[in-house]
Amino acid sequence: CTPTVDGELVYTLGTMGDLRCLKVKDGELVWKKNFVTDYKAAVPVWGFSSHPLIDGDHLICLVGGSDERLVVAFDKKTGKMLRAVTMRPAASFLNDVAVGGDGAVYVTDTGIRFGPKGDMTGGMPNRIYRVKGDSVTVALELPDLKNPNGIVWDAKGNRFLLAPFGDKQLSAWTPGTQTITKVAEGPG
Repeated sequence: CTPTVDGELVYTLGTMGDLRCLKVKDGELVWKKNFVTDYKAAVPVWGFSSHPLIDGDHLICLVGGSDERLVVAFDKKTGKMLRAVTMRPAASFLNDVAVGGDGAVYVTDTGIRFGPKGDMTGGMPNRIYRVKGDSVTVALELPDLKNPNGIVWDAKGNRFLLAPFGDKQLSAWTPGTQTITKVAEGPG
Protein backbone atom coordinates (compact mmCIF):
# COMPACT_ATOMS: atom_id res chain seq x y z
CA CYS A 1 0.00 0.00 0.00
CA THR A 2 1.01 3.59 -0.47
CA PRO A 3 2.17 5.01 2.88
CA THR A 4 0.13 7.88 4.31
CA VAL A 5 2.00 10.83 5.87
CA ASP A 6 0.33 13.12 8.39
CA GLY A 7 2.63 15.70 9.93
CA GLU A 8 5.35 13.91 11.86
CA LEU A 9 3.80 10.45 11.48
CA VAL A 10 3.67 7.95 8.63
CA TYR A 11 1.24 5.03 8.41
CA THR A 12 2.07 1.87 6.48
CA LEU A 13 0.02 -1.24 5.77
CA GLY A 14 1.77 -4.39 4.60
CA THR A 15 0.20 -7.04 2.41
CA MET A 16 -0.05 -9.42 5.37
CA GLY A 17 -2.09 -6.94 7.44
CA ASP A 18 0.64 -5.25 9.48
CA LEU A 19 -0.48 -1.66 10.14
CA ARG A 20 2.27 0.56 11.55
CA CYS A 21 2.43 4.14 12.79
CA LEU A 22 6.02 5.41 12.67
CA LYS A 23 7.79 8.71 13.29
CA VAL A 24 8.80 10.23 9.96
CA LYS A 25 12.13 11.58 11.25
CA ASP A 26 13.64 8.27 12.43
CA GLY A 27 11.18 5.43 11.78
CA GLU A 28 10.55 4.84 15.49
CA LEU A 29 7.47 2.69 16.06
CA VAL A 30 4.62 4.61 17.71
CA TRP A 31 1.97 1.85 17.57
CA LYS A 32 1.04 -1.22 15.52
CA LYS A 33 -1.86 -3.53 14.68
CA ASN A 34 -2.15 -6.77 12.76
CA PHE A 35 -5.46 -7.27 10.97
CA VAL A 36 -5.11 -11.07 10.96
CA THR A 37 -4.41 -11.54 14.67
CA ASP A 38 -6.27 -8.52 16.05
CA TYR A 39 -9.44 -8.76 13.90
CA LYS A 40 -9.44 -12.36 12.62
CA ALA A 41 -9.22 -11.06 9.04
CA ALA A 42 -8.27 -13.44 6.27
CA VAL A 43 -5.44 -12.26 4.05
CA PRO A 44 -6.98 -11.40 0.66
CA VAL A 45 -5.62 -13.15 -2.44
CA TRP A 46 -3.51 -10.08 -3.31
CA GLY A 47 -2.93 -9.16 0.32
CA PHE A 48 -4.19 -6.05 2.06
CA SER A 49 -3.99 -3.33 -0.56
CA SER A 50 -6.08 -0.34 0.49
CA HIS A 51 -4.05 2.60 1.74
CA PRO A 52 -4.71 3.97 5.25
CA LEU A 53 -6.72 7.21 5.04
CA ILE A 54 -6.48 10.20 7.39
CA ASP A 55 -9.80 11.82 8.30
CA GLY A 56 -9.26 14.47 10.98
CA ASP A 57 -8.03 12.66 14.11
CA HIS A 58 -8.94 9.26 12.65
CA LEU A 59 -7.05 6.74 10.56
CA ILE A 60 -9.55 4.83 8.40
CA CYS A 61 -8.66 1.30 7.25
CA LEU A 62 -10.40 -1.48 5.36
CA VAL A 63 -9.69 -4.32 7.77
CA GLY A 64 -11.99 -7.18 6.80
CA GLY A 65 -12.27 -9.37 9.86
CA SER A 66 -14.16 -12.61 10.36
CA ASP A 67 -15.53 -12.13 6.83
CA GLU A 68 -17.57 -9.14 8.01
CA ARG A 69 -15.69 -6.65 5.80
CA LEU A 70 -15.07 -4.14 8.57
CA VAL A 71 -14.19 -0.51 8.06
CA VAL A 72 -12.31 0.63 11.16
CA ALA A 73 -11.53 4.11 12.48
CA PHE A 74 -8.45 4.25 14.71
CA ASP A 75 -7.19 7.14 16.80
CA LYS A 76 -4.33 8.15 14.53
CA LYS A 77 -2.01 9.00 17.45
CA THR A 78 -2.62 5.99 19.73
CA GLY A 79 -3.96 3.23 17.47
CA LYS A 80 -7.00 2.75 19.69
CA MET A 81 -9.98 1.44 17.74
CA LEU A 82 -12.69 4.11 17.91
CA ARG A 83 -15.32 2.60 15.65
CA ALA A 84 -15.87 -0.42 13.44
CA VAL A 85 -18.72 -0.78 11.00
CA THR A 86 -19.85 -3.82 9.06
CA MET A 87 -20.77 -3.42 5.43
CA ARG A 88 -24.48 -4.18 4.97
CA PRO A 89 -25.65 -5.34 2.57
CA ALA A 90 -22.70 -7.72 2.50
CA ALA A 91 -19.68 -6.63 0.53
CA SER A 92 -17.62 -8.87 -1.72
CA PHE A 93 -14.23 -7.18 -2.23
CA LEU A 94 -13.69 -3.78 -0.63
CA ASN A 95 -10.79 -2.07 -2.29
CA ASP A 96 -10.39 1.67 -1.79
CA VAL A 97 -11.57 4.45 0.48
CA ALA A 98 -11.96 8.24 0.24
CA VAL A 99 -13.61 11.05 2.17
CA GLY A 100 -16.23 12.99 0.21
CA GLY A 101 -17.20 16.62 0.34
CA ASP A 102 -19.94 15.78 2.86
CA GLY A 103 -17.39 14.36 5.33
CA ALA A 104 -18.60 10.78 4.86
CA VAL A 105 -16.27 7.92 3.99
CA TYR A 106 -16.89 6.22 0.65
CA VAL A 107 -15.71 2.65 -0.02
CA THR A 108 -15.53 0.82 -3.36
CA ASP A 109 -16.70 -2.79 -3.73
CA THR A 110 -15.49 -4.44 -6.93
CA GLY A 111 -18.15 -7.16 -6.91
CA ILE A 112 -15.46 -9.83 -7.19
CA ARG A 113 -15.08 -12.99 -5.10
CA PHE A 114 -12.12 -15.33 -4.89
CA GLY A 115 -12.29 -19.09 -4.59
CA PRO A 116 -10.06 -21.27 -2.40
CA LYS A 117 -7.44 -21.54 -5.16
CA GLY A 118 -7.46 -17.80 -5.91
CA ASP A 119 -9.81 -18.15 -8.85
CA MET A 120 -11.71 -14.94 -9.47
CA THR A 121 -15.47 -14.87 -10.01
CA GLY A 122 -17.81 -11.97 -10.61
CA GLY A 123 -21.53 -11.73 -10.30
CA MET A 124 -21.64 -9.75 -7.08
CA PRO A 125 -23.00 -6.19 -7.20
CA ASN A 126 -20.66 -3.33 -8.09
CA ARG A 127 -21.15 -0.80 -5.30
CA ILE A 128 -19.93 2.28 -3.56
CA TYR A 129 -20.80 2.38 0.13
CA ARG A 130 -21.22 5.53 2.18
CA VAL A 131 -20.15 5.35 5.84
CA LYS A 132 -21.13 8.15 8.21
CA GLY A 133 -20.74 7.40 11.91
CA ASP A 134 -22.27 3.96 12.48
CA SER A 135 -24.50 4.20 9.40
CA VAL A 136 -23.64 2.30 6.22
CA THR A 137 -25.67 2.77 3.05
CA VAL A 138 -25.22 1.81 -0.57
CA ALA A 139 -24.57 5.14 -2.27
CA LEU A 140 -24.32 3.71 -5.77
CA GLU A 141 -24.97 0.29 -7.33
CA LEU A 142 -24.70 -0.06 -11.09
CA PRO A 143 -23.62 -2.87 -13.42
CA ASP A 144 -21.67 -0.37 -15.53
CA LEU A 145 -19.48 0.66 -12.58
CA LYS A 146 -17.15 -1.97 -14.05
CA ASN A 147 -15.70 -3.24 -10.76
CA PRO A 148 -14.91 0.07 -9.03
CA ASN A 149 -11.40 -0.07 -7.64
CA GLY A 150 -9.80 3.34 -7.04
CA ILE A 151 -11.76 6.31 -5.71
CA VAL A 152 -10.66 9.89 -5.07
CA TRP A 153 -12.59 13.05 -4.22
CA ASP A 154 -12.35 15.85 -6.80
CA ALA A 155 -13.15 18.92 -4.68
CA LYS A 156 -13.04 21.31 -7.65
CA GLY A 157 -15.58 19.23 -9.59
CA ASN A 158 -17.58 18.29 -6.45
CA ARG A 159 -17.48 14.65 -7.54
CA PHE A 160 -15.59 11.39 -7.20
CA LEU A 161 -13.29 9.98 -9.84
CA LEU A 162 -13.47 6.20 -10.15
CA ALA A 163 -10.91 3.82 -11.62
CA PRO A 164 -12.12 0.31 -12.51
CA PHE A 165 -10.54 -3.08 -12.03
CA GLY A 166 -9.97 -4.66 -15.45
CA ASP A 167 -11.34 -1.84 -17.62
CA LYS A 168 -9.95 1.30 -19.27
CA GLN A 169 -12.60 3.88 -18.38
CA LEU A 170 -12.00 6.59 -15.77
CA SER A 171 -15.45 7.75 -14.61
CA ALA A 172 -16.93 10.59 -12.58
CA TRP A 173 -19.76 10.24 -10.11
CA THR A 174 -21.58 12.95 -8.17
CA PRO A 175 -22.98 11.71 -4.82
CA GLY A 176 -26.76 11.67 -4.78
CA THR A 177 -26.98 10.62 -8.42
CA GLN A 178 -27.27 7.15 -9.91
CA THR A 179 -25.22 7.76 -13.03
CA ILE A 180 -21.53 7.80 -13.93
CA THR A 181 -19.89 9.80 -16.70
CA LYS A 182 -16.86 8.79 -18.74
CA VAL A 183 -13.98 11.21 -18.11
CA ALA A 184 -11.13 9.50 -19.91
CA GLU A 185 -9.85 6.18 -21.18
CA GLY A 186 -6.49 4.79 -20.14
CA PRO A 187 -4.38 1.77 -20.94
CA GLY A 188 -6.49 -0.48 -18.69
